[in-house]
Amino acid sequence: FVSFLSPSLDPSEEYLENLPSNEIVVEGDEESSAIEKKKPSFFSKLKSLYTGGKKVDLKSLGTNVLLAYGFVSNVFGVISLSCSWYITSRKTGLSPLAPGQWKTFGTVYTGFYVALSIMRPFRFVMAMTLGPFWDRAIDTCQEKFKFSKAQAIGTVLFFVNFCGSLALLTVGVLGASALSGVPIWAK
Repeated sequence: FVSFLSPSLDPSEEYLENLPSNEIVVEGDEESSAIEKKKPSFFSKLKSLYTGGKKVDLKSLGTNVLLAYGFVSNVFGVISLSCSWYITSRKTGLSPLAPGQWKTFGTVYTGFYVALSIMRPFRFVMAMTLGPFWDRAIDTCQEKFKFSKAQAIGTVLFFVNFCGSLALLTVGVLGASALSGVPIWAK
């Protein structure tokens, strides 16, 4: 019986805080208790590799990781939309903007969205990796233009996350249209 499922059998909080994260407490009969090793998951190994085995407080990662996560999510969204555009155009011979094509496009896009949602932990790792670049961009913006931190964050957010994502979307849709041989605008 796993003790954390039963509040009446919980060991002391101090003991649980000092317990390594890859072990769980298992209660047997009243005379014995054991510690059972739990095999770490792939994502916990990946997190441990990145963090050096230390616990990471998400608040301590800061705005830079939040901005990076927004950009990484936008890139994944552009990939989903561009691939969906290509497949829909190739399958129907019409642009997704043509009348009656939204249902087909929406179905294909939903499939890509679900498939890429599985990669959310990978997105977070990418955001943590790209966070220092955002930090440097904010610092550079502050130094070069004498902006406050809030102004620098807003500037980086606008140019990288908004304008950069819009540029990627434009290239993605143009590329999908060119590869499928179907013009973007419905005739």
